Amino acid sequence: VPAASIGAATWASGELRYVWSGWDGHRLLLGAEFQNNFRQSLWSADLEPAPFVYTDTRLHSSRWSLFVNDEWQIRPGLRLNLGLRGDRRLDGQATTTPRVAAAWSPIPGWTFKAQQGRAFREPNVSELQNPDNPAYPSAALKVESTRSRELSALWQPSPDMSLSATLYALDIRDSIELATLDDGSSTYQNHGGMRSRGLELEATRNFANGTQARASWSRQRAVDSMNGAPLSDAPRSLLKLMLTAPGPWPDLW
Repeated sequence: VPAASIGAATWASGELRYVWSGWDGHRLLLGAEFQNNFRQSLWSADLEPAPFVYTDTRLHSSRWSLFVNDEWQIRPGLRLNLGLRGDRRLDGQATTTPRVAAAWSPIPGWTFKAQQGRAFREPNVSELQNPDNPAYPSAALKVESTRSRELSALWQPSPDMSLSATLYALDIRDSIELATLDDGSSTYQNHGGMRSRGLELEATRNFANGTQARASWSRQRAVDSMNGAPLSDAPRSLLKLMLTAPGPWPDLW
């Protein structure tokens, strides 16, 4: 059956930051961010044999957040970073997400980093709609929550070369997925979540003419947190190669 679907949105967003560094070895960043979705619309219909509109939704939403980032140079070679962000989400609820990080350079050329943080993702407009029965929205969805932890080591044997290794752990709770119900229909639901553990190796080389070459290889294991089954859509290994070169005119890349 010939069908059509249209999605459109109009929004405005902005960010304001203030940085204060009145004390030696200290840097404080205060910020505010907003997003106003003036128009979010979804339309879908069968065109033949008889036109029938399944979805005709128009929404308006807004969000804003306040954040602070406090950085301290505890002593030469040791830096501590503390962050906190508060969001008034699109659904009107409030969420707070912290972050902490530390960087240690015991000897020239070597830097060790550790960081831990939390984040979240709200369901988008499409996920809030029931794909099989648009007249009845999907059941109330929670936001996805993410917790991440990283340990990394960076070695710079020369000013134009850097090598790094990173161990990471990622945990997602209440992940939003398209589920098939007992009657064969589909709807978006919060799933238990997933866990990912991995290692990433990266090498970067800068050349005298401004060209930069970067290569990285990562290996991970991602599983369903409810039953431990491997995730079929999560790659076990990933290789990335990137080359950046200056253009024929100044300041062109």
